[in-house]
Amino acid sequence: MKYLIISLSLLFPILVWGQVKTKIQVETQSGYEYNIFNNPTSYLDNGKLFEKPDLIFSSAYSTLAGKINHKRKWKKQILSFQMNNSSQWYFSQTNASVIKNSLSGNYSYSLHKKITMFHNAGFKHATRLRQENPDDLFNISSPYIKYYFGTGFEFKLDKNKKLMVEGSRSNKLFKLNGTTPLSYKEWKGIISYKAKIESSEFIEQYKISTTIKTRNYTRNGNTASISDELSEDGITTNSNTNIYRLNYYQFNGNIRFKIGKNLFLEPRSTILYRRSTDRNTLNYNLFENGASFIYKNKKTKMKLDASWVNKKYSNNFLGADNVDQPLVYKYLKLGLNWEQEISKKISLVGQMAFKSRHSNYLEEDRRTNRSYLNGYGQFGIRFNFGQCIKCKAEKK
Repeated sequence: MKYLIISLSLLFPILVWGQVKTKIQVETQSGYEYNIFNNPTSYLDNGKLFEKPDLIFSSAYSTLAGKINHKRKWKKQILSFQMNNSSQWYFSQTNASVIKNSLSGNYSYSLHKKITMFHNAGFKHATRLRQENPDDLFNISSPYIKYYFGTGFEFKLDKNKKLMVEGSRSNKLFKLNGTTPLSYKEWKGIISYKAKIESSEFIEQYKISTTIKTRNYTRNGNTASISDELSEDGITTNSNTNIYRLNYYQFNGNIRFKIGKNLFLEPRSTILYRRSTDRNTLNYNLFENGASFIYKNKKTKMKLDASWVNKKYSNNFLGADNVDQPLVYKYLKLGLNWEQEISKKISLVGQMAFKSRHSNYLEEDRRTNRSYLNGYGQFGIRFNFGQCIKCKAEKK
């Protein structure tokens, strides 16, 4: 609640000053999630075997979310702010409930007809009631505090082609029972190119981007029992090393095809390499291929997404027949987002998602690094409000 009050106090003077366009969204949904904590179906702990009924926790839940967007535009400048607050409450697993708050701002200035400079900054905070077990800290959405700022340039190469160069810095602190067992500082650079194809009836647009980032993880204290992976990223804490430096090299590409009057197909690919300057066992290669089917008209928006991910670590373990083999994860992800406008201020919304991870680590002596299934479905209503001051005057 204190973060919400701080966010409102920071945002209020801006909303009063020079208000031009403000949008407010309030949304509530109800649903059901299977395997909230991404657990495997068996786990051997000190000789005691825990099976599916002891590990798979599922529950119905309800969400409540609010969003405020404010945009002020004058001459060559644009200033915008966005505040998000959301909560998700599980009925039978109340200690898994989560509350999230964020506040961000963006400023852009047109230096030239084809060159725009922009800056952004923000703050994010997430609280999850289940914080007592270190083994769960990075196996689920973790409590954290994150703040960031960035700057960059956008170049309009011609009417339908844009090149963007951006750099940012962020800090993220993971929380556990009032302490900060792990944190990182990140530096990131992005170069992206986007083009729209007006001459083609089939290809609408495509985009390619390259991201390079460095994270310095710092482990505070001797918390050796924190999961063998950080958000499935393999940050171990069993050694005496308290600092890890990880370098990420990512390449993305997607293209959108128009296959009907209101129907689009958008395949995509991602290649991600992670390299550690301290421990080779933290290295991995990730390859993802996916596609989205998008349908939209004036009243209806629907997106069906499917992707397959292969993630291979340099970290070897003793597998079947006492043969060393690298740790490999294979994911299948499916998702559906749907929105139906009932009126200008009311829309029905829904989401469904399914994720399957297959791991070649088959031993039952740990919960992490294992195969699991997770899925959820939800349905609800969204209310839209807004006002626009001086918009007509500016259009003139």
